[in-house]
Formats: sequence, C-alpha cells, structure tokens
Amino acid sequence: RLRVMQDKGFGKNLKGHLPSTENDRKRASPFKMTTVGGRSGDASRKMTRITPFQHTIQADPEFAEKTWNVLENAIREVFERNTGNLSYEQLYRLAYTMVLAKFGDFLYNNVNNTISDHLKTLANSLSSRSELSDYNLLKELRTEWDWYKLSISHLRDILMYMDRTFVANRKKKSVYDLGVGLFRDIVVRDARLQPMILKAFLDCVDRDRNEEPIDWQLLGAITKLLSDMRTDARGLNVYQVELEKPFLEHSARYYRGYSQTCLATMTCAGYLSNAETKLAEENRRVEQYLESRTRGKLESVLLEELIEKNLPTLIDMPSGLVYMLQNDRIADLKLLRSIFRRVPAGENVICQGLKKEVVYQGMKIVGDGDDAREPVEMVRSLLDLKAKYDKILASVFSVSSGSKETEDGPDVQMLPADSGPETLVVGAPSLRAISTANVMIDKRYLNVVHEGFEECMNSYNRSAEYLSLYVDLQLRQEFKDMNEDDIDTRLNADVTLFRFLQDKDVFARYYTQHLSKRLLQARVTSDDAERSFLVKLKNECGFLYTSKMESMFNDIKTSEDIQASYRAWRSSNMEIETDEGAGDSSTELRVTVLTTGAWPIQSTPLCTLPKNLLSSLASFETFYYSKHEGRKLAWQTSHGTAEIRGYFQRSARPYEMSVSVHSMVVLMLFNAKNSLLYEEIAAESKIPETDLQRTLQTLSLA
Repeated sequence: RLRVMQDKGFGKNLKGHLPSTENDRKRASPFKMTTVGGRSGDASRKMTRITPFQHTIQADPEFAEKTWNVLENAIREVFERNTGNLSYEQLYRLAYTMVLAKFGDFLYNNVNNTISDHLKTLANSLSSRSELSDYNLLKELRTEWDWYKLSISHLRDILMYMDRTFVANRKKKSVYDLGVGLFRDIVVRDARLQPMILKAFLDCVDRDRNEEPIDWQLLGAITKLLSDMRTDARGLNVYQVELEKPFLEHSARYYRGYSQTCLATMTCAGYLSNAETKLAEENRRVEQYLESRTRGKLESVLLEELIEKNLPTLIDMPSGLVYMLQNDRIADLKLLRSIFRRVPAGENVICQGLKKEVVYQGMKIVGDGDDAREPVEMVRSLLDLKAKYDKILASVFSVSSGSKETEDGPDVQMLPADSGPETLVVGAPSLRAISTANVMIDKRYLNVVHEGFEECMNSYNRSAEYLSLYVDLQLRQEFKDMNEDDIDTRLNADVTLFRFLQDKDVFARYYTQHLSKRLLQARVTSDDAERSFLVKLKNECGFLYTSKMESMFNDIKTSEDIQASYRAWRSSNMEIETDEGAGDSSTELRVTVLTTGAWPIQSTPLCTLPKNLLSSLASFETFYYSKHEGRKLAWQTSHGTAEIRGYFQRSARPYEMSVSVHSMVVLMLFNAKNSLLYEEIAAESKIPETDLQRTLQTLSLA
C-alpha cells in the first residue's frame, strides 16, 4: 500500500490535471508515466501507464520500541484493572501498525513475556499467603481467574489484527489461548501453589463427605477453571491430570478406610444400604462440582473399595447371604444382588453361595443315605424347599420384560406366555427359565439352584424310589377331592424333582410297579390325573420312556371291554355251564388280561384255588379262546384280589373282607379245619414260600 494521499499535488493530479513539464511531474508525484506503444504503424493505440519511482522510505529506527512501550503500559493497566483512561481504538491502531511494519513477531513475544511476568507475580502472591484458609485460597483463585479472563478478552480485542494475520499465518496460538495456557503453566502448575490448590479442594470434599456445609459452587468454579484449560502441550487433559486423577486416588483411600469401619459395626444389609447411599451422594457431588465424565470412574472406585474387595467378607457375614436365604429376606437379597451385579465377580460369588446353601439344605433333608427320612416326608420337604427357592428366584433374580437386559441377552430366558400367569413352571437343567406373566429369571441363578437340587437328590440312592412312592400316594389318596388345577400344580411340582434325577430309569422301574398295583387293585382315584402325569413324563423323556405305562392303561381299557363281553356270554350260556360243571353262579369273576412284557410282573406258579373259583376260570378260558385263537392265558394269582364273606366264632354277623388271592386261599382252608400247621398250609395251598410268609404275616397282624 502506498501513502500517496499525503502529497497534495498528487491528489490534484488524480483529478486529471497533469503537470506541464517533466520537472513538475517529478516534483508533484512519486509516480512516473511511461508511454507504451501499440502495434507498428498504429499511433492511436499508444497507452499511458503510471508506475511508482523506486525510492527508499526512511522509517523511524525506534518505532517498534516506542510503540511497544505504549502497548505494554496499556496491557499492565488492563491487568491492574485500570481501563477507564485507555483508548482501545488508539491501541488497536498501534498494534495494527506494528504488524504492518513487520514487527508481528516482536509484538507477539513481548505480549507473551508481559503476561508471563504478571502471572508469575500472581502465583508468588497466592503461594506466599499462608494465612489463607482452604476456602479463601480457592476464592482468591476463582476471583483472579475471572479477572484474568476478562483482561485477556480485552487484550484479544486490542490485538485482533495480529490474531487474524500474523498468528494465523505463523500458526501460533491466539492471544486468548496463549493467555489460558500461560495461566495453566505458571499459576495452576506452580510448584508451590499446585499442591495447595489440590489440598484445599480435597479438604472441602472431605468436609462434604462428613456432612459439613461447604460452598459447592466454589468447587464447581475451580472445576470449570481447569476444564477451560483443555489440554496442555503434551496433549493431556488438564482437568483429568490436575484434579480428576488425584481426586479418584483420594476417594479410593477415603472409602478403603471407611469400608473397614463399617464392616466392623454394620450388618450385611446395613452395609449394602449404606454403600448405595454413598453411591448416590457421590453422584450428587459429580453433578454439583465435577465434570460428568468423572461419574463412571468415581462409581467404579466406590464399587471396588466398598464391594469388590469385600465380596467374601460380605457373603460370609453372619447376616450375609445364608442368613438372607434362610430367613426369606427378599428385600435384602434384592439389594445385595443389585449392588453385587455392578462389580465383575459379584454375581459369580452370589451363585456360588446360593448353590452351596441349596446343597446344604437339601442334604439336611435327604440325610446321609443310611439314616434317611420317611419317604413321603422327605419328598414333601424337598418340594417345600424348591417352592421356597422358586419364590426367591422370581422375586430377586428376575428382570422385567422389555428391559435392556432381556433384549436377546444370553443370560435371560422366558417361557411361552401360555404357561400360565400364576403357575411357576420350573425350568429343567437344559437352561429353561421360570416365567410368571412378565417375569423372567436370570438363568445363571436358575442353573445353580437346579445344580444344587440335582446334587443333593442324587447323593441318596433311594431318591427315585421315594419320589415314586410320593407320587403313588398322591394318585391313590390325595387327589381324590381336588380340582384339576390343584392336581396339575402338584404334578408339575413332582415333575420338577423328577428332572433332577440322573437315573430316570430307576424311577420308571419303581413307578411302573406302583402303577400296576393301582391299576390291578382298582385304587386309581383320577384317571385324568394318571394320564396327565404320563403326558408330563413323555414330554420330559420321550415316547419310549412311557410306552409300557401307556400299554398298561390300554390293557385296563381292553379288559373292561372283555369283561363286559364275558358277562354277556356267561348269562347266555349259564345253563350249559351248569350242566358241564364249568361255572359257579355264586362266584363273580373279574379278569384283567395283561400284555406280556408290559407289566412288571414275574410269572409265578398257580396256587391251589377253591373248586368253585377253578370252574369260573375254566369258563373264562372257554370264552376267551373262542374270541382269540392262538393266545394263551397264564393266571397270575399273586397280583389278584378277592372279596369274601366270613363268619367267625362268637359273632352272629358275617364280615366282608377285601384280601389278596393268596390270603383268600389260606382263609378258605380253615373252612375244613380250625387249626393248621405252617407245613399243612404250604402243602395244601402250594403258595411260594416267600409269598406265603408275607401272606401269613399280613393276616396275623391285620
């Protein structure tokens, strides 16, 4: 740019008045005119071009120093908060001129040095005032920072042209960023002042943790101060380095000691409740005077010091997990799980303790194998224990439907909705889950409960037999006056224990024996209940597992049809049978035809039956062979029953008795004699010795 406007003659020349002579032109303007010719022979195309003369402008050698002295004094006045007499327009022009005159580097360095000198004085002043309390030190720091930011803003306005040109071209820090960085390096990181600021801040935090009143807005201002400084020359975040890291370390030390004090004086539930309160308090502190990014880190520190490092201690406390499980402390268990699940090993510790307690309680029920409890009592106690833990699983170790944890997560499963809103459908060891309406069970806990029951049940070799006896009792007696829903609930509970049996074939062997007795002795109270239980067993183990049992039911149904046909046949052939001596109208015979191999019955020799009964057997054989050619009947009297009427001495009225066929044979022998020896009974009845002893024992003790 050329300062041509200072020459009045040139200003006049710009209006089109050219000087008359060459000397006048030279004297009037620093420019010279040159005529440039056009094409050859064309004089009309000549052009006039104005160019400046090549001469040197002499600058004031002390211009930079003088100008900077003015600016320096103004900057110091800004820092001293005496800005009332300053002309920002004049100061801006001075800085503008220095940059134009190529003194930008000189100006930038001197601004840096002036700010540094001021900040060094400030740091010395703050660090030397030992009489300042924690609060007053932080207040002074906040005040100085607020004034300093305002001062730097004024400097930024004065040096705006330098920021836009020189700083941008040289890729240096802007005036404001330069000022913030210098405050960070000279004041905040001063060797004497830095520990004073940190101690003051942490002491205030400790007072807050001890429920003493503090000015949390002041702490928030200090946090904002450090956050405004962003990163240093090494790329490290100032807030994280200067405050967050030492704050987290201090918090870890504080809660490490605090946890030991609480463990010595509190119950497990009280400790966990207090830990939850402390987590909420620290979250509030983050919201009030820390950056939000610190929340997760601080929570991790608290969980590590309060919970993770004390997991075994909390679980094994007299008021710990075992106490909560034994006393159905649902609310305490919920609290324990909600906090433990927030640390890496928390839920594994709960699972281990839960399984251990299930096994312990189960072993108390089943005994050591040599001194086991009465079968029905043992199974009922196991069912009560399972119901107890079903309730705990549904109440404590569940997640709500639609929550984040259930969105196709690997740790949660839910049964179909048609399993019913009120019935607990207990999962099998194949990782199914309990579902009640909108409740889903975390399968990790479900599995450990199942593993515990499986371990204690299979530790006793008669568990399968006892379970079969219990189901037999229910189907023979207890289901007599129950409605279908109650029966189904009971059967579901039975199937629950059945799932835990490792050798299910043992159960099948005992169950078929008990089932055969119920069917043959007509002790079935509910055919629907019998069929329902078979369906449940089939769903668990497949068709082959229940094929023989279903065949037994089919035999009973077929035998009813055969019996009806036999009665009709016998009525129409009564006269013929009487003439042949093959039947006895005083004897009513009911025969059940069993399929060989389907029933758990060993073939036994036929005992000596009364003659009138033998004629009825012959009559049935005649009927049956006429309907089924090629088949052969083998009478199994050891599994039959008889209803007889007897008269005894000193009693005028008859007695009607329901006994086994073998008992009937023995009693009939006493029609001929009043007393018989054992050998005589054995010889005449031809009952196998083992069965005869059992029969005589039953009759003598009845």
